[in-house]
Amino acid sequence: MPSVASPRIWLLPLVCFLCSPCGCGAQAASPFPLPEALYTFRLLQTAVFPNNKSADIQGLAMLGDVETHSLDSHTGKIKFLQPWSQSVFPAFFWAIMESVFRTYFAGFQQTVINITHTLNGSYPIVVQSLLFCETDSIGLTRAFYDAALNGEAVVTYQADKSMWFALKKDKTGLYIQDFLNQDNGTTTTLHNLLTTKCIEALHNFLQAGKATVDRQVPPDGMVFTEKSSVPDSQLLVCRVTGFHPRQINVSWLQDGTEVSAESTGILPNHDVTYQIRRSLIIKSRDTHNYACKIQHSALGKSAIIIPWGEKSSNKAVPAVIGILVCVALIIMVVLIFRWKKRREYQGIAERDPPY
Repeated sequence: MPSVASPRIWLLPLVCFLCSPCGCGAQAASPFPLPEALYTFRLLQTAVFPNNKSADIQGLAMLGDVETHSLDSHTGKIKFLQPWSQSVFPAFFWAIMESVFRTYFAGFQQTVINITHTLNGSYPIVVQSLLFCETDSIGLTRAFYDAALNGEAVVTYQADKSMWFALKKDKTGLYIQDFLNQDNGTTTTLHNLLTTKCIEALHNFLQAGKATVDRQVPPDGMVFTEKSSVPDSQLLVCRVTGFHPRQINVSWLQDGTEVSAESTGILPNHDVTYQIRRSLIIKSRDTHNYACKIQHSALGKSAIIIPWGEKSSNKAVPAVIGILVCVALIIMVVLIFRWKKRREYQGIAERDPPY
């Protein structure tokens, strides 16, 4: 079997990137039952190998859902994507990081090429990796490192178990799992990186960018009806969009009581806000009262209640028709009055002058 370069070099720049002092305040508890707010820090890397001689490698750092830094292997330059993302460390630190990343990319590229050769792999290939850590408001943490090949997760490192695990139980996944578990240097370095350095970096970046990460944008909701695939039924939809942060509660109420409903899950918008749809199937002749309830931190202790408007709109139709009839009658009376006045004026004009 051909020798494979140690993947320890994969982790070298991450160690340097994350060695920073810690300091951050805790997040206030939510005034209503939302999912526990978590602060996350992620380092994402995508490497495209068209052949065994070159690679296009891109890197991205994210604090929560905010992109903070990016790096292009072609230029070797770090881009600062937030006004505060450069001030976290002094200028010489970033210069050192750019030099480290150049070394890292060269070693990473050769490692992947060697492993691909060992496993008789074919090109092109795409290698993605994610270094992830999070902490909640009471200090509980979680961290892991995942790697994927051609869009499929291959291996993961779980910090709490200090081991690599194959996510894809084939020849490639099991080979990489065993290879990395035998590399004590890489495992020890990664364990320290995930359990200590990543959390320290998370706190350090959060101290500078907390206002951006925690910005409050209230949700905008609407309720409407769609066709249902179930016979003699209809689909009530509550669409909520434009909110930040992503934690939100959206529920359907039947006569004031929460009922189970389908959800799309929370999806991103183009402006780094979020959206969600929650749908409920009801019978076409259902006589219950339904409303969508929205809870979000930007609303404080209040909640948005949007009633389903079918019943109210049905009642409103006669009233609207009555108003239109009244308006039509008023217009008719005015026109008749003006017509009569015009006839009177014409009669005066047709009379002979009084002399």
